Amino acid sequence: MIELFYFIFCLLYLFSLFYVIFKKRSVDFFTLMVFSLSYYSFPLLLEELTLVCVIENIPIHENIYLIFIFIYTVNFIFMIKTDYKDLNKIYVINHSQSIENNLLLILTILLFIIGVYFTGFSEYFFGTEKDNIDLNVFIGLSIWSSLALFIVSYHANKKNKISILISLIIILSVLFFGYRSYTVVLFLIFSLLFLNFQKIRLYKKFHYFILVFILVLFLTIFKLLYGTLKYADISTLISIVRNVDFSTYYMLFFVDPLAVTYNLNLVILNETSLPVSYFFHRLISILPFYSGFYSEITNYEYLKFSDILHENYHTVNWGLASSFLGELLALTSYIGLFVGIIIWIFSIYIFNKKIKDINTLFIKMIVPMIVYITFYIHRVDITFILGSFKMLLIVWLCVTLSSVILKKISSRRKNEYSISM
Repeated sequence: MIELFYFIFCLLYLFSLFYVIFKKRSVDFFTLMVFSLSYYSFPLLLEELTLVCVIENIPIHENIYLIFIFIYTVNFIFMIKTDYKDLNKIYVINHSQSIENNLLLILTILLFIIGVYFTGFSEYFFGTEKDNIDLNVFIGLSIWSSLALFIVSYHANKKNKISILISLIIILSVLFFGYRSYTVVLFLIFSLLFLNFQKIRLYKKFHYFILVFILVLFLTIFKLLYGTLKYADISTLISIVRNVDFSTYYMLFFVDPLAVTYNLNLVILNETSLPVSYFFHRLISILPFYSGFYSEITNYEYLKFSDILHENYHTVNWGLASSFLGELLALTSYIGLFVGIIIWIFSIYIFNKKIKDINTLFIKMIVPMIVYITFYIHRVDITFILGSFKMLLIVWLCVTLSSVILKKISSRRKNEYSISM
């Protein structure tokens, strides 16, 4: 049976890639989805897993092939529906200066300054590596706020170029802690805005692939070098470059999909399941300003799924990412997993449609989260996904409420002035 699953998977894998690259279609979230699926499901083409210092030549369970066959099938159905339903719709951002945009800029800067203050200026910009320092909630909020700020400012007038610069500074500062995912999300957002959802044949834009390859190569190498770059340790940097081991960089490029597949394989082989209380904990964690009160009420510590895997199955002392599919399977069984996959891809379909029709602040600000769950969802915990939405929701609420208050004050002053006249 596994031979049949493997054959079907290979067909879907290649067909999806060829469809996105050679067909004239909109560069949209489904484009990101296919490239993400191709990257994170790449190990399935090898039929076995080899992860340096962890495992070697471990067969992949047949159920993983079945899961990804289902994902590719559902994704292709909604992608086809999108392509043939919205053929003449191209999304163009028509942005103008507004009080909400100015408030978002001020809030982003304020959150970042507060976050750096609590961390310590020298510690944040020149201090220890990320393993020895936690980015506080204000830094986290400023990251997602800056990603949203980049979107609402991209096609604005020249006054908003400062907003784009602020976004870049914040994201690049986080990059020096080794958090590459936010830089990738920013790049993907820029790609969507730059290409403006226009219909093109990607294979004719070969120079774009060269740029993407350079970025991927940079981020792969940066994973080893960010510490020495941050501390300006030139001698160590030169030593690393001189003693470069290309097999190491090769493994760094493929370690994420291998680790994620390994985690899902562990869940299936060990029939891992989590209590119902974990499911409620994940749902409640989406509430704004939630700070672990469910754990306090139940007097139980609900670990992230990556920590659960690390404590129970991994035999290494360094992280191996996580598995969204594995966590969903452990929480809800196979029925819940397949329902969750449909909801996940349907959400992308709905947003892919809405962003072409609606030009509201909320839709723009939620784009980073949609990009995140489209491209990065495979390797993260559910709490990270819900957390990204929660942080963007908090920022949006702060901006919207502040805007309403300021507009009412302004309106009241105008009325008072007109009466006095």
